[in-house]
Amino acid sequence: MDNLTHSLVGLAAAKAGLERLSPRATAICILAANAPDSDIIWLIFGDRWSFLQHHRGITHSILGTLCLALALPILIYAIEWAVSRLRGKQLEINLAGLFVASIIVSATHPLMDWTNNYGIRPLLPWNPQWFYGDLVFVVDPFLWLLFGGASFLLTSRTRLQRVAWFALGLIITFLVMLGSMQRRALSDPLVVRVFWISALICIFILFTTNAAKRWGRKIAIASFVVLLAYWGSLAYVHSMALRRAGEQASMLAQRNGETIAKLAAMPTLANPLNWECVFETDRATYHPVGTNGFSGQKSRGTLGFCSLSRHKGGRYELHNTNSRFIR
Repeated sequence: MDNLTHSLVGLAAAKAGLERLSPRATAICILAANAPDSDIIWLIFGDRWSFLQHHRGITHSILGTLCLALALPILIYAIEWAVSRLRGKQLEINLAGLFVASIIVSATHPLMDWTNNYGIRPLLPWNPQWFYGDLVFVVDPFLWLLFGGASFLLTSRTRLQRVAWFALGLIITFLVMLGSMQRRALSDPLVVRVFWISALICIFILFTTNAAKRWGRKIAIASFVVLLAYWGSLAYVHSMALRRAGEQASMLAQRNGETIAKLAAMPTLANPLNWECVFETDRATYHPVGTNGFSGQKSRGTLGFCSLSRHKGGRYELHNTNSRFIR
């Protein structure tokens, strides 16, 4: 997932109760939620290809995530200890509380990254196998609304905080509207625009009615409950998309005398009812195959496929196929 989503998840987790464990726990939550993406350092010492090779590698594994989760509180504790000694003040940080907050929130990063089609390698360094959830697109405006809305309601106490949230909201709204204006970016731009504006209005109403004072951290807890329900719904629709794509992929494979080896249904941007499917046979790889996982209707705009045919020696040859079973 994008780092904005990870940051909002970390902030929501802090407001759900982890901030009570120790001073600086909120900062730890935000940092821990993004820590596995420290592999961006490969862009400094290498090129983008090195980054792609190592991204979501050891830092996203169980071992790497745990090491980062333990290192962050120690680093923050050391900094606070040094500052307190210089100022002659008593150290107030609870190291055990920071460890708990860091471990819990650090675990959310690989979990959320697993839900999309990029995948993670959780068993490194022992096993390089990739695992994919194929549920959520790498950027999901719904998650911005969910965790951004909860965090906004619970942290907009001062004028400076409200101005900062307003600026962030304007930037994200601009990006959403800009994306919805491009036909290739979104399959149903009008639906996205209406949903986004409606959600912002609801969040503003909750803010003006002092929802944060009435419900407090229950708002943040509810955001995680909604997330689980969202994942569950996507898993159901994904299974339907996978089944229907498999049926139509079988038609093409049988027509060409091939056998399907692998099939994947991947999420698309801001449309949980539209999935992009790829399948591999014993002789070629086909992409894309669009299918509506909920209604079973064929996706618009996909008139055929390009296939990569495999040959001995590891060579691939690009072909166009006249197959039109998805339209």
